[in-house]
Amino acid sequence: MKPSSHKGAGSIGVPARHPSAAVNPATLAEDALRYSRQVSQSSAESLCALVAFSANQAVTRQIEVAFDLGKRTRTQATELAATGERVFPAGPLRDAVTLAAQMQANAADTITALATQWGRRFGHLAFAFPVSNHR
Repeated sequence: MKPSSHKGAGSIGVPARHPSAAVNPATLAEDALRYSRQVSQSSAESLCALVAFSANQAVTRQIEVAFDLGKRTRTQATELAATGERVFPAGPLRDAVTLAAQMQANAADTITALATQWGRRFGHLAFAFPVSNHR
């Protein structure tokens, strides 16, 4: 979608401000409501831009949540391993807690790696939607 196809900020389907990485959900909801009320007045290209922006935000947020989950799980696994070493005497119980912490750390690393991979592969594709030549 070419940003130059719009006539500038304030035109139908064009936000009055540039979206930032930290989007306020209340402002985003306000914008979505305002744009949805202008659907009958909007061009097909501006509607495609709105759909692409919404899809991009959904994909980006899902990737951020997955990455954050992986980081938090890794932190918990590290704490579990440290607590197991500190609290339990050497033996099968300590080994079981250490093994559980290692399994949790492996799962966290997998989640983080997949979030990074999918973020790099698909995090930008919502803006690559083809524009139809049919009018």
